[in-house]
Amino acid sequence: MLGLGYPLGHLPRLPRRREAQRPAGTVRLSTPALGVGVVYLPGLEALAVELSDACTVFEIEPQAFWFKRFGPGEGRFAIDEAKFASLLDLGKPVLVHSVGCPVASTNGFDERQLDGLRRSLEILKPAWWSDHASFVSTGTGDERRAMGFLMPPAQTRESVAMIVDRIKRLQDLFGLPFAFETGVNYFAPHAGEMPDGAFWGEIAVRADCGILLDLHNIWSNQRNGRDDAETVLARLPRDRVWEIHVAGGQDHNGYWLDSHCGLPQPEVIELLGRAAPALANLKAVNFEIIPEYIDAGNIDLADIRDLLDRLRTIWYAAKSPTAGQDRERLASGPDTRITDADRDDLSPGAWEEHVRGTIAARCRGEPAAPGADPAFDIYRDLILMARRGSIVDVLPLTTRYLWLSLGEGGLDALLLRYFASFDPEPFMADEARKFAAFAERHGGVPHLTDVTAFEFAAQKAAATGECQSVRFGCNPVPLLTAIRRGVLPPAPPPMEVEVEVRPPARRAA
Repeated sequence: MLGLGYPLGHLPRLPRRREAQRPAGTVRLSTPALGVGVVYLPGLEALAVELSDACTVFEIEPQAFWFKRFGPGEGRFAIDEAKFASLLDLGKPVLVHSVGCPVASTNGFDERQLDGLRRSLEILKPAWWSDHASFVSTGTGDERRAMGFLMPPAQTRESVAMIVDRIKRLQDLFGLPFAFETGVNYFAPHAGEMPDGAFWGEIAVRADCGILLDLHNIWSNQRNGRDDAETVLARLPRDRVWEIHVAGGQDHNGYWLDSHCGLPQPEVIELLGRAAPALANLKAVNFEIIPEYIDAGNIDLADIRDLLDRLRTIWYAAKSPTAGQDRERLASGPDTRITDADRDDLSPGAWEEHVRGTIAARCRGEPAAPGADPAFDIYRDLILMARRGSIVDVLPLTTRYLWLSLGEGGLDALLLRYFASFDPEPFMADEARKFAAFAERHGGVPHLTDVTAFEFAAQKAAATGECQSVRFGCNPVPLLTAIRRGVLPPAPPPMEVEVEVRPPARRAA
């Protein structure tokens, strides 16, 4: 299974310190070069400590450290400020890479994100922050529906104008430099869409913002049949590239996935070596990996140190005096040549609805339409795996109990029935709660409700610091002990038991 990771209020309008738009090739980001680092996620905290001597920057996905607030302020997000403090204690600059405010949705931002993001930026104080040039939902108000995955927008001039407006709004709201990530796109190129590099380049110039150049994304796009990575680089305004991501991936049904599941392929490192010398404003290079894949992929600390050594070698070479000659030789502006870019089926809203409707139908098991892009099935698989991962992460005891009771095939069948019946939820806790209610109705597993209530009570106790009460219809000790050991518990005799769930002990400061 792919562990793909992949939630907030009226904000004061901050003054926007933006100079008048300048032509490509004259932009300067007034922050020191930060160097080479790694991503910071739950499960990677110890790795960050171990690598603190080898990293000169860390990059955090803040939403991974948010949790639903209980009681007063319910509906907003609380921040695990202790984890933020632990990261800052490493004494290195921190960049913020958001996954909750992508700039390519026609329905704008999920307002629940903005307050948590503002507070995260205030605490972490990054030199700049970033999010994705993707969309994650369609519809507005009560009709707003999550996609369950970051999706590529229609690459048209209408999309460019919309994305530029979104970026300017974020720059106004937060008063910080912003960069958008060049995304992975599993769809085949459409006749009439802007080329990848031209699309991203025009956004950056018109929005007067930076580019987070994900080299694994553009290499994956090339491998899956989109634009050649070197051509993409040639069409970007080079001085807009502030940051680079490298990562690993894997094959899945004939596609190469940007799954962050291992070390970068040699071709990605070679692409970095060729690209970096031409990027006068490059300030950071970060390695992305999902924690579950470190053990699963037999990747140890020495492997990551070796990678960071290679990245530093490329970094110092790119910052050498001779690299300036390469900048002059390779510098180029965006190529915005386009053919028939105003087709109705490529308008941003129509594209979003087409993507949503097609993937929803495939999730329901409906056959693909004749001539449909096979990438729709790739996105369906990614969405289902991401939803399953969210449920397992939030409810490990519940899902283990279902697996013990129903078998792997039975649990998979139950999950597929749930996915076919309900749209994705944008927040992991909401997805898990909705699935728990579905499983209680359709799973036929005794005392499942008790186990699920216990897990949610433990989470609430941890979040609020207050004891919670849960009622069991049996003795909970042998039931929970067996589940934790991975053994199907024997049928317990009925009895009414009330359990007090206490918050975890706080460590002394």
